[in-house]
Amino acid sequence: MIKKICDVSEGHLFYTTEGRRKPLADFSGEVQIHEEQELVSILGCIHKGTKKLYARILLCNDIKYKTDTNIYDYMCFDALGTVNDRPVVFSGLTLVDSDPENNTLSFEINDKALIEKILKCS
Repeated sequence: MIKKICDVSEGHLFYTTEGRRKPLADFSGEVQIHEEQELVSILGCIHKGTKKLYARILLCNDIKYKTDTNIYDYMCFDALGTVNDRPVVFSGLTLVDSDPENNTLSFEINDKALIEKILKCS
């Protein structure tokens, strides 16, 4: 279930190789915060269980690449962007999906504190 969607503007995507941070693309997109809840059976009765909170940043149609570097899932990615008129640094992003037909990239945000911060700001 999607809990919150926030727009990202003025985004800059970077990748790290050989110890150097290099620009990869400029973008706009959105952050989707998802919440999943597992139901747990306790003594034969179904109860609410654990909640899992995770977020994805989706880079949308207006990606402007600054290099012709191939993108691989083992690369380290970082992004800077503006969410709700506040600058945000997305570090340690993990590539989830690449769709060249729609010109979109999807990354998982691994920083739980950042996810909580985005949830709190309106």
